[in-house]
Parts: sequence; structure tokens; C-alpha cells
Amino acid sequence: MIKEKRKNGINDCFSDCIAFMLNIHPQSVPYFAGMKNYINPTQRFFEKRKKMIRPLVFQDKFLKRGQYHMVQGISPRGNEHVVIYKGRKPFYDPNVKGGFLKKKPHTYWMIYTKEKLGIK
Repeated sequence: MIKEKRKNGINDCFSDCIAFMLNIHPQSVPYFAGMKNYINPTQRFFEKRKKMIRPLVFQDKFLKRGQYHMVQGISPRGNEHVVIYKGRKPFYDPNVKGGFLKKKPHTYWMIYTKEKLGIK
């Protein structure tokens, strides 16, 4: 994954992790974190790709062995940060300084298709 800066000069971990999960280039993902209510536009972005995304309170049971997961917590620098876990282990940190999360994640970003849940 390319670790690059957004136009406003900050590293956008949320969009970078979305790009990782969708296997697309990070510049193809809007800067959602800069939007007032970023969850709605994020959901619309996923719906255009026949997928859904929902933030859930983190629980270890969400982390399936061998699968990639988008999780959020506090970085070693003390700010909100989103990273990718593979199973229960940190796998990809989009921040060039690295460090993943300081403690256990607080949010799990569930990405799924409607068909997976049996929704028409």
C-alpha cells in the first residue's frame, strides 16, 4: 500500500485502510475524515461498490484468523487512528511513523455485502 499524503498535508489513515480493504488505490478514496458527518458519505461510497460498512464497538470475537480487519483506536501519538489487523495481529499501519495502536482498539469497522447477511 502506498503511504502518501493527502492534499491537505496530513496522512489519512481512514481512507488508506478503506483502500486496503477494497484493494484500490488510496487516491480513489475520498478524504472522509475531513467531512462533518463522515459516516454517511463513507456508507454511500461502499454502497456504490455493492458493499456496506458499519462501525461497531470492538470485540475480540470480530477478529477471524487469516482475515483482514479494519480497526480504530488511539495511536502511540495520542490521536484517533485506523489500522489493519490480520486475524488478531497488527498487519498494516498507514502512518509513516508506524506504531499501530497504543491499546486495544475501541471500534471495529464491519465491511460486508448484503448477500452475506441475507438482505435483499
